[in-house]
Amino acid sequence: AWCRGKRIWTVDNWKRVIFFDETKIMIGYDERARIWRKRDEGWRPYLVQKKTEQNKFEVMIWGCICLEGVGTMAPVEGNINSLKYQEILEENLWPVLARHVPRNGYFYQDDNAPVFRSRSTQEYMVRNHINCQSWPAQSPDLNILEMCAVH
Repeated sequence: AWCRGKRIWTVDNWKRVIFFDETKIMIGYDERARIWRKRDEGWRPYLVQKKTEQNKFEVMIWGCICLEGVGTMAPVEGNINSLKYQEILEENLWPVLARHVPRNGYFYQDDNAPVFRSRSTQEYMVRNHINCQSWPAQSPDLNILEMCAVH
């Protein structure tokens, strides 16, 4: 139903959509064993690189993207709950709207995570006139920001 409703959208409609999401970036944490060999070489135990203890560094990033460009990327301390999410929006949403969105309005697009659907977050959205677009549940493949985080 969501796709059927959007098939009549024009490029001008999509120009007004801002996709938001968060992702965790981890550096120095890898449990995979590595094997260094040429394509035609068979299995040789001495080619296996031993796992090493490494320090792990991770950071949670909240970001957004729209047709006009990449918006703010903000580090997030700890886990995101409703209050923290509203603080992130308060600090980062308005500059993105001022910089990238046409004057004729915008559609805010998150990924339907429970924290985004909490009562207090929904009240915050209404209070601040944030135009949320409906989004199918369990559909991260539709969010272009998900594909940016993967690659």
